[in-house]
Amino acid sequence: MIALDQHRDQSPYIKDKKGDPLKVNPFKDERVRQALSLAVNLDALVKSVMRGKAVATQSLVSNSVLGYSAEVAKPYDYDPVKAKALLKEAGYENGFSFILDTPNNRWVNDENLCKALASMWAKIGIDVNVRSMPRAQYFPKVLSFDSSAGLVGWGSTTLDAYQPLQSLVATFDNQSGAGISNIGRISNEKADEIIKTLAIAEDPQKRILLAREVLKIDKEEALHIVLLQPMFSWAMKQNVDVITRPDNRLTLEWINLH
Repeated sequence: MIALDQHRDQSPYIKDKKGDPLKVNPFKDERVRQALSLAVNLDALVKSVMRGKAVATQSLVSNSVLGYSAEVAKPYDYDPVKAKALLKEAGYENGFSFILDTPNNRWVNDENLCKALASMWAKIGIDVNVRSMPRAQYFPKVLSFDSSAGLVGWGSTTLDAYQPLQSLVATFDNQSGAGISNIGRISNEKADEIIKTLAIAEDPQKRILLAREVLKIDKEEALHIVLLQPMFSWAMKQNVDVITRPDNRLTLEWINLH
């Protein structure tokens, strides 16, 4: 997914077409974020960049996680025409430019994904400069909010939606740890209230419904530009059977040699 700076009134790495700093932050406008989402050809990303080893989605969590919603995960149709119309409506008919930060050694095809996005966004008049760097430099940079846009990946080690939602969507609070990976500084009051309720809800069905509410908000308001769910690739000899886990961890007792 791509996280966009939705906190500052003027974001440091966004400029107008002349190269001057843009005095307003376009990412605070839902129409601009929706335009960016609609201008992404997810099927092309899966086919060309990921070579089929991914699933197009607009859900922050995968189908292995409690709270997953197939309805939310179903992507909007690729629609650059509508994207241009939204930009015009928001006052950015002539576009703008920004820097997209990405690691180049953290996720599969991370840098190539961002370069493909830059090409797609250029078609709606937005110029994107991809700034890639090793993960050792990338994470300190974006986690200190020194970014206007950055690539983010997340897996729920608990297989429950609360952990990713509390980390990615909740308003940043250094004392409580909320929003610790919310590099776009999203602050959505409704989502915050639901996440707080989710934190103490015990009934599994209630947890599912609460998580789906936040996932729906994230999609409809394009709080993140969600791209895809990568697949894990496992290889083994013919005499080895392994139950593979969705968190990509190897459980020794689940290995059978024959």
